[in-house]
Amino acid sequence: MGSVNRRVFLILGTAALACAAAPSTQSALADSAPGPAANPTAAATVPVSPRPSASSALAEDPAPVVEAPEDSLLGSAWGLRPRLKGAGITFGGSLIQDGSWNFMGGLSTRKFVYRARLDVHATLNLEKVVGIHGGELYCDMMSIWGQDANDNLVGTLQGFDNIDASPALTEIYELYYRQKLFHDRFEFKLGRTDANDIFDAQPVTANFLIPSTTNAATDYLLPTFPSPVPGAVVYLRPRRSTTLMLGAFYTDRFHPSAVDEFLNTLEPVGQPTGTFFISELDQGYSFGHGMKGTFGLGAFYHFGRVRRLDVGTQAGFGSVYGFLGQTLWQPRAHQWLRGFLCLSAVDGRVSPIDYAANAGLLAQGVVPFRPHDQLGIAADWAHVSRLAGLPKSYELGIEAFYAVNLGHGVTLQPDLQYWDNTGGGTYPDALVATVRISLAF
Repeated sequence: MGSVNRRVFLILGTAALACAAAPSTQSALADSAPGPAANPTAAATVPVSPRPSASSALAEDPAPVVEAPEDSLLGSAWGLRPRLKGAGITFGGSLIQDGSWNFMGGLSTRKFVYRARLDVHATLNLEKVVGIHGGELYCDMMSIWGQDANDNLVGTLQGFDNIDASPALTEIYELYYRQKLFHDRFEFKLGRTDANDIFDAQPVTANFLIPSTTNAATDYLLPTFPSPVPGAVVYLRPRRSTTLMLGAFYTDRFHPSAVDEFLNTLEPVGQPTGTFFISELDQGYSFGHGMKGTFGLGAFYHFGRVRRLDVGTQAGFGSVYGFLGQTLWQPRAHQWLRGFLCLSAVDGRVSPIDYAANAGLLAQGVVPFRPHDQLGIAADWAHVSRLAGLPKSYELGIEAFYAVNLGHGVTLQPDLQYWDNTGGGTYPDALVATVRISLAF
C-alpha cells in the first residue's frame, strides 16, 4: 500500500508541474481496452473519466454517476478550488480501480486481476488569465498500473474492461489548446487529444465497462486510449441542437522527437503511417414531455499504408458508424430510462471485426431511496472478418451492472459479463465479474 501511495503522490506532483507548464508549450477533456496483443482493434475505447459532452446535441444525455467537482472526494479542497476557479484555474481528477474474476471459459479461471487508472487534470481559462475570450489550455496526466485483465483472463476481440492497457504506463495523456468563437457556434482544438472524447462519444453509455458499448468495435485505429496523438478538431454549430465535427490526427510517429520521449507519448510499435481524418454530425431532437434524443452519423478514412489481414499492406481504408440515444421514460428529473443503439462497419481486409452492433438500456433512480444509482444492461455483437481466420463468425458480449453512488465522488459498481464465442471462438464461452471503485476528486 505504501508504494501505491508514493506513486499517487508522485503523479499528483508531476501532473501539477506539467499542467502549470502548459502555457509555455503552446500545444494542448479526460478520457477500450486492448484485447490480446494480436488484436488490431485494441485502439477502440471509451473514456471513463468525467468529461463534457462532445456537442450541444449530446448535452441532454446523462453524465457518469460521479461528475461534478462539488460532488467529489475533495469537495472545495478547503476553499482552494473556488479561489483558483476565480483566477481562471480549475483542477480535478479520478482514480478507478477494477478487480476481475473469470468464473468459466476464456483464457484462465485461476487468477484475480487488479488494475487501476489515475487521471489528474487542470484547465487554464485564458480569458481570466490573459484576456483571450473563449480560449483555454487543458492538460491531463494519466497513470495505469496492474495487469491487463483481457490478456490474462478472457481473451475477447472487443476487450471487456475500458481501463485495461498493456504495458503499464505514466504519461501526459492530453495537452491541447481550445478556442470558442462566435458565441460558441465555432470551436477548434489543437494538440494531443483523445479522439473518443469527441467522436463516437455517447455519454449515455459511459458507465459500461465493455469498450465497444461506448466506442464502436469497428473504430479501428481511432486515436484514443491509451495512445492519443496530436491533431486538430473543428466544431460547427449552426443550431443549438446540431453539431458538425471535423478532425485530422497525425499518426505517422515512427521517428519520435525528443519531446515525445520526454512526455512519454511514443506510439505503439506497428502503428500505421499516415493521417487519420474523421467527421461526425450530431442532431438532438425531442418529442413529447422530456422525451429527448440524439442521433449521430460519422465516418473516417485513414490515409497511408496499413497491414492487411491476409498478406502485405494496402493504401488507406475507411469506416462508417451511426448511433441513437433516446429517453424512454422520465417521470422526474433524477428518475429515467434511456435506450441506445449503435451500428458500424469497416474494411474487413484490415480489421478482424468488419461490422458490429450494440444496444442497451440505462436507468437511474429505479431503486427506492437510491435516486442517483444507475442500472444498465447491454449487448455487444461483432462480426468477424473471413480474412481473420478465426473459428467462429461472431463474438457476443452481454453486460449488466449496478452503480451505487455513495456520495462525495465515490461509486461502487459490480459488473457481470457473459461472452459467447470468446475471441471469435478461439476460447470457450466466458463468465467474468468485475468490481469497480471510482473516486472523483
